[in-house]
Amino acid sequence: MLAQKNGCSNRGNQRLDCHVERAPGDALEGAGRRLGEFAGRFELRRGNFVDLAQWIAPGTADAVLLDLGVSSLQLDQPERGFSFKSGPLDMRMDRRQALTAADLVNQASAEELAKVFWEWGGERDARRFARAIVADREKRRFTTTNQLAELIERLSPRGEP
Repeated sequence: MLAQKNGCSNRGNQRLDCHVERAPGDALEGAGRRLGEFAGRFELRRGNFVDLAQWIAPGTADAVLLDLGVSSLQLDQPERGFSFKSGPLDMRMDRRQALTAADLVNQASAEELAKVFWEWGGERDARRFARAIVADREKRRFTTTNQLAELIERLSPRGEP
């Protein structure tokens, strides 16, 4: 129901009360413009879903729309670090956060990286990938998505289980 370019449409938003988004401000501003005819009937927020209970008192909303995916706006912009095109190793859903993916892979220990890869990504080769990142960053810092992707490709070529 978020009116987003190449995303959800504004159909059926007659009862939309709140939408929480972590995307950049331009996505939220664009959604506000596209949903303008329904002003006063919904609330757009930039934030984390974990804070939702603080924003909406029980029994005060008819519906809540949760946009849980990565948007095409993020994938289409290489500078965000989510793109399949080379870009800076950023990967922040919310650019107000200070920590980037480059910071993480260039500063975290192998143990910390393995924990992130295993707990957040379910990566069975988490320890091996983490050790390789730590070894490679001694030669040069990771700064682009391609650098990280090329390392992972060397460790686990496509087509191999």
